[in-house]
Amino acid sequence: MDKKAKKRIEILRKKVRDLQPRLAGAKQQMDDPQEVEQFEQELILRHGYDIVYTPHVMSERIFEISGHLENFKEGMFGAFEMEGGGAYRAKPMNCPGHIAIFQSQQRSYRDLPIRMAEFGACYRYERSGVLHGMLRVRGFTQDDAHVFCTPDQVR
Repeated sequence: MDKKAKKRIEILRKKVRDLQPRLAGAKQQMDDPQEVEQFEQELILRHGYDIVYTPHVMSERIFEISGHLENFKEGMFGAFEMEGGGAYRAKPMNCPGHIAIFQSQQRSYRDLPIRMAEFGACYRYERSGVLHGMLRVRGFTQDDAHVFCTPDQVR
């Protein structure tokens, strides 16, 4: 390992050591670590959203159909093969999964609006050098929601 790499590792170790007391203090201030998520879930349900769950790994085809692969491929982890064939990817966003749920059955305009919400894990490939603390991470849980409605239902 060269001197520059050793220096960077030592700087990173110091930053982690310095950050630990602040993280521990923030965690102690919360009586229940899931309190915020529980509050948000109650709020989501009160506003008529259905809580949904989408898989962490999805067929690459779903990202091709939605246009996400074409537009966000650079920020997605590479495809990999699974049993049964076909390319799969770790999901970088929840949108295609919510669209697939919406399209999974025939619906009438009378069913609209349909509201879906998810605390979904997402995985994004950030190039080396652009990772910056909590601003750029490769895996995170995202509170995400989508509303499927007619144009006249938009306020």
